[in-house]
Amino acid sequence: MITHPLSNKVFAILFANGDSVSYGDLETKLGLSHAELISVVKELQESLKSTPLMLSETENSIKLVTKPEYAEYIRKFQSLRPQRLSEAALEVLAIVVHKQPVTKAEIDKIRDADSEKAISTLVRSELIKEVCRLKEQGSPAMYGITDKCLHHFWVKSYEELHNIIKPYFENPIEV
Repeated sequence: MITHPLSNKVFAILFANGDSVSYGDLETKLGLSHAELISVVKELQESLKSTPLMLSETENSIKLVTKPEYAEYIRKFQSLRPQRLSEAALEVLAIVVHKQPVTKAEIDKIRDADSEKAISTLVRSELIKEVCRLKEQGSPAMYGITDKCLHHFWVKSYEELHNIIKPYFENPIEV
């Protein structure tokens, strides 16, 4: 049961927004300290336990989502299939997670293949983003993961996601 009036406000913001909201924005726009916001989020998490909703958190943002066990029912009514990434896109994503920030040339060298299409797909899906450009000939873009990527894989931080993928780079699977 929600007792803190700000919990309802945060819930309404997350529900109406439909995407992740940064902790910084919530603190600034609601006039909360970080400690107050964390208290509100904990109460909201507790109140959502008996509902089909939950909070997905990263170090920087929070998002209201449906619990995974309801996904198949929701898909029936949305007539949407979950987006599947190609093998190339998954390879590129793994490389970005492992080496970020990383350039397309570095990704291509690791994969021994052109990664333009896979990078474009991942940028369009907002799983990776251009984080900066190198100050060298051609000003190549460097890519890193996004908070949306962290939410997608149900992890709170880059380090957590990196630790999941790291063993695959240390002990490559031979095909």
